[in-house]
Amino acid sequence: MIQNFLNKVSYGDCLELLPHLPDNSVDITVTSPPYNMDDGKYVGFDDDSKSEVYQDFIARVLLQLIRVSKYYVFFNIQILSGNKLCYLDLLSRFKHDIKEIIVWHKKQVPPAYNDNCLASGFELVIVFAKKGLAAHRGFEHCTFQDITKKYPVRNVIYGDSAGSFAQQNTADHHATFPLYFAEWFVKNFTNPDEIVLDPFMGTGTTGLACKRLGRNFIGFELVKDYCDYANSRIAAQPVKLSFFGDTIKYDM
Repeated sequence: MIQNFLNKVSYGDCLELLPHLPDNSVDITVTSPPYNMDDGKYVGFDDDSKSEVYQDFIARVLLQLIRVSKYYVFFNIQILSGNKLCYLDLLSRFKHDIKEIIVWHKKQVPPAYNDNCLASGFELVIVFAKKGLAAHRGFEHCTFQDITKKYPVRNVIYGDSAGSFAQQNTADHHATFPLYFAEWFVKNFTNPDEIVLDPFMGTGTTGLACKRLGRNFIGFELVKDYCDYANSRIAAQPVKLSFFGDTIKYDM
């Protein structure tokens, strides 16, 4: 069944598609869920659920992602008014599944949505794993262990903020993460030909990172326009052959 989803973005609700993936069928997950803040960031999707509905949705997704991921789930979130209580509760509910917390420190800080709010200069990546792997902070499956003494790989990613794309005849998507961000996880925590899942694939950034780095991917996307764009964007990316035999540089 997994072959039906491999190396493409499949259109549909991730909660309907994830049960089709067997246990431990992907190596890692790299994703970012909707914010639950209806501010026009998405087209064709109403991102404004009641808090309890959103929390139930995220919890059900997380249970599935931990089930299908052999190693880790890298879950990028930004704590905002519409999701704050949800994530504070979920951090407690999933505390035995949390291995690490990574901070994405953004160079450009967008204005706050309200004049009396602090502008947020960071987002969090909660690293989930099965309880046996989550017990301590050391990563059993990674590619950076041989260089950490000379070039420590930090739990802070510093770089440009999230981007956006403009597709002809389609409104903008204003909640995409940049390519370097997805590549950081793919190159540090997978080997060539392993499988990366993104159940909220959006415009295809995780899939693009995988293709550039010689990994396989599985993507799900609820909005048809984004799904079509993601597949065409990834298809246009040439396969990067130079990764064979290359030494990965860690400069972030």
